[in-house]
Amino acid sequence: MKLFSIITLLLQLVLIAWAKYYGYMMDMALTKLSSASESEVLKDLVMIKHYQDLDSYLGLATGVVWILFILVAIFKKVLNTKEAQLTIYVPMIASLVAGMF
Repeated sequence: MKLFSIITLLLQLVLIAWAKYYGYMMDMALTKLSSASESEVLKDLVMIKHYQDLDSYLGLATGVVWILFILVAIFKKVLNTKEAQLTIYVPMIASLVAGMF
């Protein structure tokens, strides 16, 4: 169960980082949109939509992995272990901290 906890924790942190990265890319594309020429506006809007979708899907994938881990931990009755608690709480804190930037 320790290995499963570590793998799911790392997977969640990587997914959170990618989601925040694509959110940042979307913000940069929005900033660039104000100074874009007419011919590039449609291309930039498509990229903004692409980055927004990636951000949403990666956030959803993080949530699914988190819920999957909680269900496995409940069924295996290991919620009180240190690894399980880290895997449950660290992604929430990481997401909150990353959301501040």
